[in-house]
Amino acid sequence: MNRTIRALALGVCAMLLLALLAGAALAAEQPFADVREQDYFYDAVCWALRHAPPITAGTSQTSFSPDDVCTRAQAVTFLWRAMGCPETAQAPTGAEPFSDIGAQSWYHEAVLWAVAQGITQGTGQGRFSPALGCTRAELVTFLHRAVGAPAVTGGAQFEDVRADDYFAAAVAWAAANGVTQGADEIHFAPDGRCTRAQMVSFLYRARSLFDALLSGPDELPLVVPRIYISTRAGNGTALQKEDDYVNAVITVTDVDGSRQTAPIRVKVRGHSTAHTWVEKKAYTFKYDKKQTLLGLGKGKKWALLANTFDPTLLRNDMANAIARELGLAHTSNHRYVELWMDGSFRGCYDLFEPVQVNKEHVNLDLEGNDGKKDFMLELEVSRMEAGVRYLTAGGIRFAITEPEDATGEQSRYIRQTMETVFDALRTGDETAIRRVIDVPSFVRYYLLNEFLKTHDFNFSSVYFYCKDGLLYAGPAWDYDLSAGNSNPNLDEHGAQTASPEGLYANGCNLYVYLADLPWFRAQVKALYLAHAEFFASLGADGGFLAAERETYAPVFARNYAEAGWSIKTWYVAGQKKPLATYEENFDYLKDWCARRCSYLDALFAAE
Repeated sequence: MNRTIRALALGVCAMLLLALLAGAALAAEQPFADVREQDYFYDAVCWALRHAPPITAGTSQTSFSPDDVCTRAQAVTFLWRAMGCPETAQAPTGAEPFSDIGAQSWYHEAVLWAVAQGITQGTGQGRFSPALGCTRAELVTFLHRAVGAPAVTGGAQFEDVRADDYFAAAVAWAAANGVTQGADEIHFAPDGRCTRAQMVSFLYRARSLFDALLSGPDELPLVVPRIYISTRAGNGTALQKEDDYVNAVITVTDVDGSRQTAPIRVKVRGHSTAHTWVEKKAYTFKYDKKQTLLGLGKGKKWALLANTFDPTLLRNDMANAIARELGLAHTSNHRYVELWMDGSFRGCYDLFEPVQVNKEHVNLDLEGNDGKKDFMLELEVSRMEAGVRYLTAGGIRFAITEPEDATGEQSRYIRQTMETVFDALRTGDETAIRRVIDVPSFVRYYLLNEFLKTHDFNFSSVYFYCKDGLLYAGPAWDYDLSAGNSNPNLDEHGAQTASPEGLYANGCNLYVYLADLPWFRAQVKALYLAHAEFFASLGADGGFLAAERETYAPVFARNYAEAGWSIKTWYVAGQKKPLATYEENFDYLKDWCARRCSYLDALFAAE
């Protein structure tokens, strides 16, 4: 046998082995011959099997019986198991709630729990009717009551659900939260008997709501909203960036107790924070359509920043506050939240509107003049990412953020536009420069990044956008490596940005041409003096940082003590080596800001 034939034979054997292994893995995930991968309930059955405790073991070792009617006993037992088999005080002898429920029944504990929780009162005349088929109306009512019967604005638009039906609110809730879409577009079929496949599917779609009830200690005040994400495969904590988007369900509980649930797609986001050795990952998630979330406005795509490299968890929050104070346009709304991923507590995150083009954020005309009108760029000195188009203009490399799928013609147009901007910048002439850039936005963006001495300001996460023929600076994004959080021993950039003294942003990107022009510097000085009181408050006793720390102290403490992240972990070379305690890291940041303010006060006073 020659080497070619041998190689082919080995290749065929390898493929057969992989097929056998794949089949074995599938069989291991679910052993039922009557459940196929293409069935709509396949994922739900797999989830029910691997749930702890298992929600169902099937009707035999090899059968699930998906089309069998789900009895009332099965319905409350499946629900009880999905909620973690909570204990309920046993009824005193002779005081069983239903005459047809015996103390030795396999569903006895589940029924007692359902009665205690107000989930069911039975079928009347002291009976529970355990063997009776559960209707679709009864099932959604059980689920609705199990999660606290939350109110829903509006109602489900089903012709066979009247406003005065006992199950109307439950059906509206189930439809709003993606638990059911009805029997068809206009009918819910409330009297239809629920099958076992439908039962586990309803539970599966409501799983993040159960996580929301089961996760987190009740004694902790709800200081910030809580987000619960349940991925389709249950592997959210192991996701890597190369996995891209996966299907999931999200439940968001606000501090007032209000809750919303919806299907999403979620992925690991970021660059340095996406490294395999960085366990606390940042995430991007997106809805099918725009949603209003936690009072932050309306958007389809959202970012969960982990602040992994910032031991104080405060730098992005502070940078956002400075950008707002300075009036930098399109500064993202954000809120601290706590995150659970597939039931695992992941700690404190920052929920941000990501930098994106839409009517609610950066409103650009990407279609005008055949796609050669408005655009957005991100400074990207060296990083390469699949599917992203890059260009170099004025000797500086950029990634084209929008249009997202820029053609070669659009890229040439953007490059030519940027070269025109650089030509004007090189003249230093104020009139010529004002024709091509929006000077106020460049002044605001410069002061923000100069005050913070943002380490990445010459490398990445720096945005510019062109609208109606003018180039604007911003929006602001990604400040975990700022305000002294740099390694002074790494290189010249690290030494410069670690110190609260000296200037840094004046030597970065487009500001090489702008920052030291007398007329531009005068505007920066005027803007700083107009907000000098605010800058002074950042590092002052009782100032911004102190107030934020006091407000979110329980959340920050849980991030380290309960989520288990070590404050001393040194993740990347460019990051300042963290100090041993939160107190030390906070004091360092607070002192750095105070010293930075003193330096700029003296600098501008001398001019």
